[in-house]
Amino acid sequence: MLEQLLNNFFIKCEYIRDNVKMSKEYKEINECEGRIFDKLKKALDGEQLELFEKYADTTADLSAEENVSCFTAGLKAGFCLVIDLLNG
Repeated sequence: MLEQLLNNFFIKCEYIRDNVKMSKEYKEINECEGRIFDKLKKALDGEQLELFEKYADTTADLSAEENVSCFTAGLKAGFCLVIDLLNG
């Protein structure tokens, strides 16, 4: 049930985009990544480009799953702390 709650309410891209302020460093790294990605797309063709795009998608999916897992673990720890504090 907690996982469903997280998936349906807390972990929506729109929520994160609208409510989480990204650091200056994050923005700089994100822009750099975009420039490198664009250069690679221009340099590769055919099967190489297709393989690279699949790799990039898989890497992004893996990173997203890792972030969700870490967030979920942190939220569970926070809930446990609150329950312990409320129960004295």
